[in-house]
Amino acid sequence: MTKVIILAGKAGSGKDTLKRLLVQYMEQDGMQINNIITSTTRDKRANEVDGVDYYFYTSEQMTEKLLNDELAEAVVFNGWVYATEYKALSKDKINVGIYNLAGAEALAQNPELETHIIYLDVEDSVRLIRYLDRDEMTKDKIQEMFRRYEADEQDFEDVEDIATHIFKPDVKASPEANAKELLSLVKEILKWKNWHFLKNML
Repeated sequence: MTKVIILAGKAGSGKDTLKRLLVQYMEQDGMQINNIITSTTRDKRANEVDGVDYYFYTSEQMTEKLLNDELAEAVVFNGWVYATEYKALSKDKINVGIYNLAGAEALAQNPELETHIIYLDVEDSVRLIRYLDRDEMTKDKIQEMFRRYEADEQDFEDVEDIATHIFKPDVKASPEANAKELLSLVKEILKWKNWHFLKNML
């Protein structure tokens, strides 16, 4: 069955950094990884690349994919459709992606997938400090910060019922150390054995 590891967390929880390091460490351990690229009907931003950040489609194209049963999941967020195409998943590799909770729950309901949802549980005060440290704060950015905070409170209200695992990063530890702890959790989830390492020990 197709294996999917999902990282989900509120704004400022360190999802992107932890995912990048997790994938790096998984590959170093001999795991074959597929980075999931999701699809959307949202307009492409200036710094985004089609097929790298997302697959960008029109509403008509996305509807056609839905009717053709090409989507493993699809949700509507802020008026745009976000989805995972079956072509974005690999049956022969461990699929790793970042999702909001609605997308994660939708993917977990697909009976063709073995989905593990890891919620990154970071205290609000820590997330706020991280957000403020990203770049110079303007009035618009402060308003966006509060908008995202309120949206997260609503979106993650049922997280304990949806997430299959909860990971609390150590805020005093480095991202690398937290990623290695997260790797240990992923290995436990997948019951992973590094057979290459064991073979060399014999």
